[in-house]
Amino acid sequence: MENEIKVKDEISIADIFSCLIAKLRLLIVLFLAGVIVGGTFGYLKSYNVVYYGTEMSFFVSPEKTSSSMDEDNSIFAGTYGHTVMDTMIKLLSTEKTAEEFVSGMNIEGLPQKPDPTAEPDVYARQVKEYNQLINTVKSSMTFTYSKTAKTEINTLDTESKNFIYVTLEVKEQGIYNKEFTAELLTQLQEKIPKIVERTMLNPDEEKYKTTCTLVTPLYPIVECMNENYTFTETVKFGAILGLVVAVLSCIVVIAADRLDKRVKETEQIEKKIGVPVLGVVPNILPQNETEKKGDELNG
Repeated sequence: MENEIKVKDEISIADIFSCLIAKLRLLIVLFLAGVIVGGTFGYLKSYNVVYYGTEMSFFVSPEKTSSSMDEDNSIFAGTYGHTVMDTMIKLLSTEKTAEEFVSGMNIEGLPQKPDPTAEPDVYARQVKEYNQLINTVKSSMTFTYSKTAKTEINTLDTESKNFIYVTLEVKEQGIYNKEFTAELLTQLQEKIPKIVERTMLNPDEEKYKTTCTLVTPLYPIVECMNENYTFTETVKFGAILGLVVAVLSCIVVIAADRLDKRVKETEQIEKKIGVPVLGVVPNILPQNETEKKGDELNG
């Protein structure tokens, strides 16, 4: 009776590890190569890239006019609700408001508002450059609203507080440098209170008015917002590409090992067919090659 030999072709975790350990040096070399290439790319991408910006907060309050002040001379008339403040935040984040900030900027080389009377090709170029400017300004500003101050403000002795927090961070390069950021900051300091005060109308203007005051910092300055940016980008891209190369290399090594059907060790036969190996026929070289190897060993 013929015995059927079933060939086992499963792969175990131990097989995978032994396969990877056998190619460990190659995997390390490929990983380091990926780290070097990725790190170089990250360094070149981020070299000399500097973001400028700052943070500031405004206090918004409905106040009583002098004719409606109480006996305690309190000027505060309460607080605005979330709906009102959320609407104001959305207004400050619009392109129309960004255009208002840009309108007062005076920087050489800054795109100006398109001239409809210009030649068609010139007008099209002006529109493109101006839209890019507006989008840059709009994306550089982040407005948030809170009822609590991030830092203690002694000058505000009321429990009802409305704060608008502004984060300015200009990430574009070229003309959008430190000078541009400083000029934009000046426009924000000047125009945000005006926009808030004229927009948030009170039902009784004779008794109440809205005030918007810069509270922190009193003298905001433009500073670098991405210190160590080149280093972090170099490490990030180096680590990412190194890991990707390492994972792909492991997959290729395992796949190549599985596709290689050659038998290199007796243990492979015993494992695959489940039959012990009784003997191994050695690789016998021709006589001339044997003598040559013997001479090399004796010499």
